Amino acid sequence: MKERTDYETFQKLDIRIGRIISVDSFPEARKPAYKLKIYFGDDIGILNSSAQITNYKPEDLLGRLVVAVVNFPPKRVANFISQVLVLGSITKDGVKLLSVDEGAVPGDYVA
Repeated sequence: MKERTDYETFQKLDIRIGRIISVDSFPEARKPAYKLKIYFGDDIGILNSSAQITNYKPEDLLGRLVVAVVNFPPKRVANFISQVLVLGSITKDGVKLLSVDEGAVPGDYVA
């Protein structure tokens, strides 16, 4: 378990639901990854993510709802600017994306 934190620190994270609208290969990345474009509703729009989720096929990711932190500073990954961190569990078989129940829509806030 990591060091304990408080609820106030957690509240600083802006975690939202987004829909993957584009998946591209990313051969320039040091570790296998995809370049994702994710739509977070009209208020936020489309943001990019470099995601190490290559245990998924691109066609299985396209259109999928994901959970992501949208207020981290942008990070350069090779020649790409990653703007959000897509959340998933780290397993022995790779990253397993967090699932979203039916009825959630892009832009919904995660509390």
